[in-house]
Amino acid sequence: METSIIKNLLSRTNIISSIKRSRLFLLCFIMFSCFVKAQVNLVLNPSFEQLDSCPNYNMRVNLATHWDNLNPDPNCQSLLYSTCSLMPNESGVPSHNNGGGDCYQWPRTGNNYIQAEIYSPLTATVFANYRRYNIGILSSTLINGKEYCGKIYLNLDNVSPLKTNQYGLYFDDGSVIGTHISCNSVVNVTPQVSNNPAIIMDDTLGWVRVQGSFTANGTENHVTIGNFKPDIATTGIATGFPTTYVPAVYNIDDVSLIPIEVVAFAGNDATICVGDSLNLGRSPETGIECQWYKPGNPIPFSNTSNFTFKADSEGTYTFIQRMDNCKITFDTVTVTVESDCNTTLDIPNVFTPNEDGLNDAWRFAIKHATDVKYSIYNRWGNLIKMSDQTSHTVVSWDGRTTAGEACTAGVYYYVLTYTDAKGEAQKRNGYMTLIR
Repeated sequence: METSIIKNLLSRTNIISSIKRSRLFLLCFIMFSCFVKAQVNLVLNPSFEQLDSCPNYNMRVNLATHWDNLNPDPNCQSLLYSTCSLMPNESGVPSHNNGGGDCYQWPRTGNNYIQAEIYSPLTATVFANYRRYNIGILSSTLINGKEYCGKIYLNLDNVSPLKTNQYGLYFDDGSVIGTHISCNSVVNVTPQVSNNPAIIMDDTLGWVRVQGSFTANGTENHVTIGNFKPDIATTGIATGFPTTYVPAVYNIDDVSLIPIEVVAFAGNDATICVGDSLNLGRSPETGIECQWYKPGNPIPFSNTSNFTFKADSEGTYTFIQRMDNCKITFDTVTVTVESDCNTTLDIPNVFTPNEDGLNDAWRFAIKHATDVKYSIYNRWGNLIKMSDQTSHTVVSWDGRTTAGEACTAGVYYYVLTYTDAKGEAQKRNGYMTLIR
């Protein structure tokens, strides 16, 4: 179904061009950003990149700001791995030794990830029913009745003796703290986001996404991650790795919680000059997952939340962004590239506002300029009119004061300021004659 939607959307440029936004002119020879969206992921330190200190023998998750182990018992604590490790063999990235063998894994993003044992069977002679949980903080309390999309990524450690099908995210007000009474106990809560139990998470090279949506009750300001299912509801399959170590060991990265109302944003339509560069899309952020397409081509050319468009030749370019935030949304942006970006002015010196439809306004076009302002003064130097907006493609004065009164015939003085296509401030001034 989704494939047909994408193909239909990509092939219909009339649909794409029908989505209009305000035209934004960007200065030539300067890279400008169209990132106008604020941070939307509510999970603080979602990729474990902010560290109080680099790990060494102390590899505890609480080295990552805003994160901790649910059970303070050192035997129940998850581990932190980082490229800044002071003892790479113990806690380094991508290679380290976890006691069961040589491990190798790069983070999904950034420089750090955590590792946890999330399951072992009750029948195990050691580590029976083993669980490790981690708790993080949200940037704000969720809103009652609002829907959110939660995500997390897991990678089966290459020396894990087991692989399993259960993992989830549980959101609450922190009351879950203290419920993990031992390393061999299950936290008995129902996670709002869980892995599909029909899927065994067995990827040792890439990262498997666990994703789901839920409606908040308005008290949630913490997130706890782990396997909340009892042994009877969890499937464990041997990987064949030879070890006496029993639990299923997973690497964990990129935790996110984003309001479901956040949809695709490709950027504002813009006009730029040949040689300019323009950033399109959203600011990079954990949980914002997008693909970019060109009309008529179903194969994405980028899988990031944003990309930089370099204007090599004049023309009109349309790009489509697809975003997955527990639901699929699309957005389009059109960029017009012009070869001549010089600001040209042809300012008239006389006009006749007598309402005969001919030359009724002091009017001229101003192209490739921003921050356009003008002021009109009478012969005594009194300000009688000032532009009430800073963006113009056409400057026009109808011969009336700011209060709407008709000005008498005579000579008037104008001051025009603007920023040209090179980003330089410009000022023009002169006289014009009003004839009645």
